Amino acid sequence: MSSGPPQIGNCDFVPKSALVITGKRSEELSEECVKVEREISHTVRQDMVMAEIQEVVDSGFSVNIAGTWNM
Repeated sequence: MSSGPPQIGNCDFVPKSALVITGKRSEELSEECVKVEREISHTVRQDMVMAEIQEVVDSGFSVNIAGTWNM
């Protein structure tokens, strides 16, 4: 991981399942996003916090993607 802050942006258009997949592939970044959200009192999505995504990742839940998702 780089020494700079994580690249947290506006993820309002990203499906929850995509965030879970990203969290599984980069648990360190996901954990850092949770930490930063708490520190700055701001979330990357308006309707959920990264701690919820991290809980799904930690539970071992398997995500199935049906179709495609493009931005």
